[in-house]
Amino acid sequence: LRQEEVSEIVVIDDHSTDATWEIVTRLIERSSDRIVLLKNEMGIGKKAAILQGVNRCRSELILVTDADCRVPVGWAREMRASFDKNTGFVVGPVVFSKSRRWASHMISLEWIGFMGIAAGAVGLGTPILCSGANIAYRKSVFEEVGGYEGLDRFSSGDDELLMQQIADETNWKVRFCASRRAVVETAAPGSASEFLAQRRRWASKGAFYKRKWLVAMNIGFWIFFLAIPVGLFASIWISSIRIPLAIALMIKVIPEVALLAQSAHFYNMKHLMRFFLPAQPFQIAYILWAGVAGVRGNLEWKSRKLVR
Repeated sequence: LRQEEVSEIVVIDDHSTDATWEIVTRLIERSSDRIVLLKNEMGIGKKAAILQGVNRCRSELILVTDADCRVPVGWAREMRASFDKNTGFVVGPVVFSKSRRWASHMISLEWIGFMGIAAGAVGLGTPILCSGANIAYRKSVFEEVGGYEGLDRFSSGDDELLMQQIADETNWKVRFCASRRAVVETAAPGSASEFLAQRRRWASKGAFYKRKWLVAMNIGFWIFFLAIPVGLFASIWISSIRIPLAIALMIKVIPEVALLAQSAHFYNMKHLMRFFLPAQPFQIAYILWAGVAGVRGNLEWKSRKLVR
């Protein structure tokens, strides 16, 4: 990050296993007095780490990213430019880093679909999704909603639950930074077990949104996804199901293709569209699994047990 873009960099060592403390200490000793290095001593989980960092920040505008992310030159400038006098929270674009693994291509395609939904929902004035790999907010707004008060029982939600709280409980606006120069790269899950653990963690908060209509929508989507394999199985013997099943598949596929094509164009990832059809069975299977596994409670994060 260029010195003219940020006034300070706060690094929180949250029980890292990659020598974060030693690496950042050397950077501080060698070249920079703008870097502040802290250990997470406020509790278990990402929210506790971020809370400690926010409390330490002197600046009003806070940009948040993760340790496994790469930010482009100009990232801070582009995110900062998205704020006006009425903006309290900015959603930034995120992509998964390039990989040669076919599974990573499918995950990346789905992810840019999530980013498309995030941008569209913000544009409609009802923000529902964002990624903690690239968000920004005013420190005063964070304090106005009480930080993570009431959200600390969830293993995730340091991003979208905070954003929804700001959108619903304050007069501040949420904006999407639609700049390619603000796209942050983050690491895709490295294995099937890591991917499932991540999606289970995300799903763990889906039934507890304060927006009851959003909870109902999530349940409705899960039931819809369940109906597809059930319908496919039943259609072997019941021919009258085949037409409604075909309609249901079109209802799923056509909007998804339209959304993904637009997102793939924005992120310059049109090559991912060829993985759309192969990814369908895997997407349906993991969503059905995560919907059940996510609401069962106890999770694991960084080899630590979390109890909701």
